[in-house]
Order: sequence, then structure tokens, then C-alpha cells
Amino acid sequence: MRILLLVLCLGSGLVAAEQQPLHLKFVSSHFAGISELIEQDGKAVPQGLGVDIVNKIAEMLAIKIDIEILPFKRALISMKNRKFDAIFGVYKKADREQYLDFIDVVFFVDNYLFYGNAASTLHWDGNMSHFPKNAKLGWITGWSYFDELYAMKDQVNKIQVNNLESTLRMLHKGRLDLTVGPIRDINPLINRLGLGSGLKLVSAGHGETGNYIAFAKGRHKELQVKVRDALTRILNLPWYQQRLKHYQLDSIL
Repeated sequence: MRILLLVLCLGSGLVAAEQQPLHLKFVSSHFAGISELIEQDGKAVPQGLGVDIVNKIAEMLAIKIDIEILPFKRALISMKNRKFDAIFGVYKKADREQYLDFIDVVFFVDNYLFYGNAASTLHWDGNMSHFPKNAKLGWITGWSYFDELYAMKDQVNKIQVNNLESTLRMLHKGRLDLTVGPIRDINPLINRLGLGSGLKLVSAGHGETGNYIAFAKGRHKELQVKVRDALTRILNLPWYQQRLKHYQLDSIL
């Protein structure tokens, strides 16, 4: 009788274990409209298009995904050290492919703007091959920007800055000549900081760059295919257009 009870208990334990959903940990950084921490009821809650998409994928695949928002450089280092299963809102770069498996579906495309100080006499025609390499360019630590600019990173006069807000304030004070950022990020921030009258748009329409989901290299290979298929379906749902509108991203695509 005891043996029978033991077998039944072990059997029920195995069934319970089999019924537990896969539990993953995803990471992202502070990307406007994509993944941000918003205070709700005294708690910092992840919010944004990327957050909603990851949660939608979890729902569709019947898995559990916890999301953590970290400074971008720390998020990348954490992925190198395999502390998380995946990262989202990240650009695909050759060096990152050494430690990340990118899902080959883009969930949002960024376009970049260059701003200068309103009083600046700097002239540039917007052609990246004519970029004024002596101009002091605010360069946010850990950012890779778009391919053309990233390829020039060792040739331009970079001034390292911790975040976009600091970069814009330095530009406003005349300590920089140029600042660059994605439309979804830089325009709302300029308006929020009230810096618009002191800055001017120098060049627009740069660097269409996709935001991706990427897994730690070699991890959950079969699941990666399912995530890709789920993401493809999501992008064709009315739900996706609704979320774009909710985060005011629909007008900048």
C-alpha cells in the first residue's frame, strides 16, 4: 500500500512538473516607446511596445516571461554572461551576433535625426560621406546608432555622454555641435525638457534601423522558431497597430 501511494505521489509530481510553463527572463533598456519603467502604485513597471509584444508572445506560446529593464551597457554585458534568456529592442550588429541569436523579424524601425544648437553656424548637407568629423558629437555610452554612423565611430569627434537628456542639455549650452537620436526618443524629450527654442534640426531621415528580439547564443533554439512565428503573426494583427497608436509610434513609421 505504501509503495502504491509513493508511486502515485511521484506520478502526480511528474505531471505537475510537466504542466509548469516554461519560465524565461528577458532584458531590455530605457528605450522611449519600446521599453521604459513607469511608476504605477508606487512600483516601477515595464511599459512600451516591445514590452507589450513580449507579453503577447508569452500569452500566445503559453509560457512565462519576466522582464527587467537595465542600463543598456549593463543589459548587453548581462547577455554576454548569459544571465538572461533574451534581450529585446536591440539593434543587429556583427559584434553582437557573436553572443546573440537574432530573431529575423523586426518589430519596429527607427529613423534618426541630427540636432544642433540654434545659434550654431555649422553647415552640413546631411550626406554621411560629408559628415563634419571635427564637430563635437554627443555619443551615448553603449549606443550603436545606425550602421553608417557606427562605421565612422572611430573617425568622428565623439564626446561620451551617459544619456540622451544629458546630450541635449549639453547641446543647448553650446558644449556640443551635434546630437543624434531616434525620432521616437529625441523629439518627445526635447519637448518635455522645453529645449526646442534653443535647438534646430540639422538633418533628418537617417539610418532605418530595426529593433529585434535576440536570444543568448544557442539557447532555446526550438523556441526561437516559435517566437519568430508568433512575432510574424503579431505584426499582422490589428492589435499591433493599436499598440503603435497607443505609444504614439504610428506617425513616425
